[in-house]
Order: sequence, then structure tokens, then C-alpha cells
Amino acid sequence: MKINTPNDLSENVNITVDENITKIDIKKDCSLMLFYYEITNKLTKEIADKINMSSIFNGSRINKKTLYIIDQNNKVYNISLEYDKNDNIIYEKSFISERSTDNNQFIETTLKFLPNNNFSVTKKDTKNLNNGFKIYMSDKKEQDKFIENQYDVGTNGKDDFILSKRDAFASINSMLNKLESIEGIDKIISTERLFNYVGVIPKNKYIPIIKDNSISISYKDTEENYESFDIVFNRTKEIIGKLILGYDQTGIINSVNYEIYKDYQEKRLETRALKLLRRILEENNIHDNKILNQLPENTKKDINNMTSIKPMQKIKKEKHLN
Repeated sequence: MKINTPNDLSENVNITVDENITKIDIKKDCSLMLFYYEITNKLTKEIADKINMSSIFNGSRINKKTLYIIDQNNKVYNISLEYDKNDNIIYEKSFISERSTDNNQFIETTLKFLPNNNFSVTKKDTKNLNNGFKIYMSDKKEQDKFIENQYDVGTNGKDDFILSKRDAFASINSMLNKLESIEGIDKIISTERLFNYVGVIPKNKYIPIIKDNSISISYKDTEENYESFDIVFNRTKEIIGKLILGYDQTGIINSVNYEIYKDYQEKRLETRALKLLRRILEENNIHDNKILNQLPENTKKDINNMTSIKPMQKIKKEKHLN
């Protein structure tokens, strides 16, 4: 059996640098040792040290992939992408990490995309004991299994390694929104696809017209005969459902369609959303519409918890109802 030597692999890793973006093309699977040999010979130590080594190797090997290292606003981003035979990104084999450094210590957050629209968020803080490692996984069974296998802890010890959902989604939203602002990022990856994969709304598309202490109704789109809205959790910015107002040819609302997505259907969120819709319609002087009268009525307690943010787009043009 032929043993690969560094000379054999001298062209296995291609590196290009364009201002603040370093692109590392790994042409075929290789060992961690040989990959490390190549990057230390082709990159400066400063750039090589920015690679998220713990996330890119599979066992003792590194799969064929493309890795981008991006410096942006005192943060370093790693984007690891694998492709199918048609050169399409295999999202469930991709990850993005963000590292901020301070006096040779760092906080590193890694978002991994997993099969079946699952994902994990890990946070490593070298300032804390045990490197401050915490993890959140959208699949809770896999999360428990990972912690038990990785750290050999009992049930009572798991909490030390669990990242709260609130903190996980705060990290996701912060990372993806910053990533979206990087010039030329759309040539590397579709940030819209990333937001959709984890089910959160981008900052630039979050347009709340009304909210209570739990959810928001966010304006999405207007067409000739309908107006659509996302239903969004305030804290995590998860899109949990949608509302669609239909209009007849005279501009009168003639239908309300709504959906709460599967993972959120046990919390009576549809009633909460429809109450918000009724309140915003009433504030736009739509009182006698037969559709509105079928929506659940607001109590004084409901109204006290609601905050109107912006007027609806098309509703302002609706004809006055007698």
C-alpha cells in the first residue's frame, strides 16, 4: 500500500486570499496531520490559527470540502461547505463558526447544520473552567446522547453542558445577521437558506406591526389580492406560523388564512395570533367586516399586553365600511 507523503499532497490543498477572505479548497479526503502540514506551509501562522480545527475533521480525517476564513469587525468566521456531484452545497454537512478574541483567550460559537433540518449550537469560552463548553441541539434526544457519550456524566451533570434555547437562538440570530452584512457573502453561500434552515427571521425582514409579550405579527408581502405576515416568537425570532389576508376586487377583506407550524401547535398560539390580528384591524378602523367579527375577541388583559408598532400596508387603502 502506498503511503502518502507531504510531496504527494502538495496540490491537495489550494489556497487563495482576497482581502479579508481566505479560501481553502481541500480536493480530496486526507489525514489531519497532512492537512496541518499543508496549511502551515501555505498560510501564515496568524491565518492558520484562525481555522476551527475541532469542527472540520471527521475522526482523524478531513473530508473533501471548501473552507472560508473571513475577518470582519474584530471577529473571525469559518464557513465549511461540502458539495454534491452537481456542485450544490450539502447544507446538512456544513457549519459556520464565529470567534472573538481577547488577550489570546476567545469565545467561539459554532452552528452546525444537521440532517432533517436539525442543527446544533456549541459555545466554547476559554476564559471559563473546562473551556466553558455548552451545547444546544434542536433534537433533544441527540443532545442527551451526545453529552452522555462525550463527557460520561449522569443525568444530574448534563445541565452543566447545556446551552439554553434563549442563548442558542441569540447566538444564531447575531451570527447570521452579521454574516449577512459581509460584502460578497452571497457568492459563497445563501444566507436566506441558512435562516430558513434554522427557522428564524432575518433582522432586515422583521417588520412587526403588532406584538404582545410572546409573539409578533411581522409584515411579509403584499400582492393584488392578498397580504401575508409571519408569526414570530419575540425572544428567539423563530417563525412559528403565518397569516394571510385575502381581498376581493374592491379591496375588502374576504378571507383570513393562518397556520401554526407543527412544532408549535400545542400552545394555543393561533388564538393569540388571531387576537393580535383583530386588534390591528380594529385600530385601522375595520369594525364591521364579517371576517373580523369571526376572530376571537380581545379581553382587557389581552389589550394591555399588546403593542402596535406599524400600520398595515394594504389595509389602509381598504374602503370605509358602514
